[in-house]
Amino acid sequence: MASADFVIAPPESIKVGREFPIIIQAPANQNNGSMGFLTLHSVTSRSSRPSEASEYLKGSLVGNWDVMSSHYDSMEFTVKVTRPGSYYLQIQLYGEPRDNHDGRGLTVEHLGVVESQRFRVREKSSSPRSNKR
Repeated sequence: MASADFVIAPPESIKVGREFPIIIQAPANQNNGSMGFLTLHSVTSRSSRPSEASEYLKGSLVGNWDVMSSHYDSMEFTVKVTRPGSYYLQIQLYGEPRDNHDGRGLTVEHLGVVESQRFRVREKSSSPRSNKR
């Protein structure tokens, strides 16, 4: 099972439409798989159950491991959220596609999930601040 952690996590708060980097890292020489798929989940105060909200997520949503050193591999995403709210990111990690050996295509093994902390996406300022005295 893959054991990855966020090295660069989403900021606690960011404005709608602003890009931000995400980087996860895992120990080298482990079964980290070959690819990751990023999804966005909305958390509302009305419900404790998050809902998938990836239609509000733009950017690089599929990643592959890069060998950063003999000790760690990393996977990087650049994303932006297009709607205000409270969210967290989830990265599903998968192994290399393998032949089913039954003539019906390929199999991909799910190796794990990495979840970010909750973060807030704020509205853009509609007007510049005035200098009232």
